[in-house]
Parts: sequence; C-alpha cells; structure tokens
Amino acid sequence: MIKHFLRFGTNAGQKYFHANGADKLYDAVVINANMIAFCPKAMANFIVKKTTDKPFFIDPITHAFQHNQSFICNKNGNIKRSIAKLIDLYGDNLKNKICTEEGKDYFPKQRLFCEDVDDEFIKSFTKNVLDFQKNVSQEKKVNEYKDYIDFANKEDSSLELEVKFEPEFLVAPYFYIDDIGWLDKNIKMIEKAKEIEPEKEIFAQIVIDKNFIEKAVAGDCEGLSKIRDAYKDCDADGFLIWIDDYSEHHEISKNLIEYGKLLKGIKDISSKKIYSLYGSYFSVMLTHSKIGILDGVCHGLEYGEARSVVPVGGGIPTAKFYFYPLHKRIDEAEMFNFITTDKAIDYFSEVCGCTVCRSIFEDDKFVENFNENFGNTEEVRIKMRNGGFITRHYPSTKTKDNSLKHYLLMKLEEFREIDKIEFCDLISKLEEDYNEYSKYFNSSNTKHLAEWKKALDELKEE
Repeated sequence: MIKHFLRFGTNAGQKYFHANGADKLYDAVVINANMIAFCPKAMANFIVKKTTDKPFFIDPITHAFQHNQSFICNKNGNIKRSIAKLIDLYGDNLKNKICTEEGKDYFPKQRLFCEDVDDEFIKSFTKNVLDFQKNVSQEKKVNEYKDYIDFANKEDSSLELEVKFEPEFLVAPYFYIDDIGWLDKNIKMIEKAKEIEPEKEIFAQIVIDKNFIEKAVAGDCEGLSKIRDAYKDCDADGFLIWIDDYSEHHEISKNLIEYGKLLKGIKDISSKKIYSLYGSYFSVMLTHSKIGILDGVCHGLEYGEARSVVPVGGGIPTAKFYFYPLHKRIDEAEMFNFITTDKAIDYFSEVCGCTVCRSIFEDDKFVENFNENFGNTEEVRIKMRNGGFITRHYPSTKTKDNSLKHYLLMKLEEFREIDKIEFCDLISKLEEDYNEYSKYFNSSNTKHLAEWKKALDELKEE
C-alpha cells in the first residue's frame, strides 16, 4: 500500500532517494514534468536505476500556463528553458496561444485564459500531456538495466525487484481553480483522458484556492460544494489534492474541518484513492484506518508540507531541525534555547532515537554537538548591484545534510506510528505534547497541536 510519497526537487538531492538505504524511507516518488522535460536522459536514469522498484507518478504542472507569465520567465524576460521544453511537448495549440518563438528562445505573449480552453484545445492538449507521461523512461535504458534486476532476483528470490518504467497512474491535465469557471474545463479534460486511455488509471489533480474553504467556514458553501460534487461524480480513478498556500501548521481547526469534509465528500463511499500532494503530520493522521480520509501524503526533502501555486517550480529548503513532538521544523535560535534545558537530554535519549542523532550526541558535549551538527554556518560573500559586497551566514553542508537526513527519518517514524497506534491515543498525544512543550517553545510553534486535536476530534465523528 502506497502511503508515503517523496517529491523529487533537484538533481542535487538524488542521493537522498537511494544511497545508504534511503530507499527504505518512503514508498513512492513524485516528479514535476518540467524536471523531466529539461533533462530527460538524467531523469530516465534516475527513475530506472536510482529508484528501482519504486512506484512513481508525474505532476504535469499544466496550471503553470494560466498565471501571470512573469512566474515562468527568467530575469532576461524569456520563458525558462525547462518550461519552454514542456510547452513544445504539450503542443502547438498551447504554444501558439501563450508565447512567441525567437530563435531558441520563447517569449511570453499572454497567459492561458479559461475561454482559450475549447474542445479542440482539450482534445490535443490532453493527448499530448498523457503521451509525455507515458514516454518518460527510454525503453533502451529500461532493457539495459533489466538484465541486472533479473540477475539480482535470481541470486536472492526474496528481493522480487521490478523495474518501474511507467508511472503508477497518469494524471489528467488540470488548471488551478481560483475561479469556478475552471472547474468545467478540468472535468472535461478528465473525461477526455479516460476516452484516450481507457485501459490506464487516470487521476484527477484538484488544485484550489483556499478562499473556497474560508468562505465555507463563513457559511458560503456554494463554491466548495460545486467542486466537491463535480469531482465526486467524475470518472477519475483517484485524486491528488493541493490547496494553494495551505499550511496545516497555521490553519485554525474550523478550516481544517472543512478541508477534511471536502476530502470525505469527494471520496464518498467509493474505493478511490486520495493523495495529498503537500501535507504535514495532520494529513498523515488522516490516513489512519480509523478515519480513512486520505490514502497517502507527499512532501519534499525537508520542505513541501505546504506550497503556493505560484511561483511555478521546485523549492530549496532552509535547514531547520524537525522536532518530532511538535511535528514541525524549528529554527536554530529556538532549538538552541531548548537544547540548553534539562528536558533536551531526555528528548534525545527517550524520544529521538534516529541514527543521525544517536551518532552525534554525547551527554558531556551536548550543546557543542548540537551546534556543530545542526547549527553550523558558513560565511558567503555576495556581490551587490552597486559593486559592493555583503557577508551572510548560511547553514553549512554538514548542517544541511544532518537536518535533511533527520527530517526524513522523522517522517518515516510518523507514517509507521499511524500504522501501529490507536487513533484516540494519537489525538491524546497531541494534547500531551502541546501541554508539555509549550513550556519551552513559542506559541507559534506549538498552537497547531491544539488546533489539530480539535479538528481531528470532530472529523472522527463525521
């Protein structure tokens, strides 16, 4: 059963998907289409060789073309190369509407409007988007590596390895619903995708403005109800959910309850899967068998538990320490204040037994070890536009590496915890940790636990 998705961000992060047992930390991989379009050979190699036996799917990021085009342009004003390659692959109907071509560069013309997405556009665009996903891995590379997999399976029959060269499912083209007018276009593209690929599983990606949730909390449920009913009744085989700039660490319980009710309404009584594309521990709790609202949750390498729809692209995290009882990344200054308390030694000896922390901490050099491994910085000189220089401090390579590895181990533990602890006990633990760690951390880093408990208490009764 797939529960834990890890989103591929940059080529520099590849080792965290496969080296030194990293492949045991997650169940499946999510890759943005622009990454594949920009470096298809490298990404095919990553899929076939580096994440062997791991299911994956591709986010076609088709919403990229409907926003202000500054979000897909570089500082020179032309469209970023990775997006330009994607435009080429998605076809002339798209290219002719949104950009002009000058040599090797594409320049913005206009964003895609709802009225541009007519039946002719939907037909060609949907086919091209699906074809791109189907052809992501080069058949030659798959066949080359298959011999090694066959050999490994013969040597150890318990491995049962399989080269995954096709996505677990295809994702229909989609647009961001900030206006209800886009909803009908999304449903039509799902229908067209099912018509073009009747033998394939087709997932619908639901990307909406969080104002729909906030309006529902205020009593105006019309927009959210239309979205829920349209997707509930569509032909998609499953759903991917993304609420724009929706941080579960910052939302109040009423908003979280509406979000949960939306998911329940879409899923209804069907067996269709719903995966959260950007979720925290709150979303992980929604996968518990007791509540069963979500079937899986995705995040990135130390980031990606919430994301804005724009700007379009990936993300590079700032190194922070993921503090398990709070299920949140905490910055260096606040963690240092905690580290100097007696409670810190209890935490690292009794709560965090991850391999990273076990290899670092010794009671007699506790503070020094934390600073060296999680708080170390490097000076970087940055040239200013006026010709001068400024010096800034950034997390060192060691700090970034330790923080990221620790984060992944903590996320793995969260998913394991969901499978082995009763739901009522998990909710009680939120309250216990809120009461305990509010003594040591600012309210901005603890109050989400209280909001989560309120929301989960109500959602479990729905």
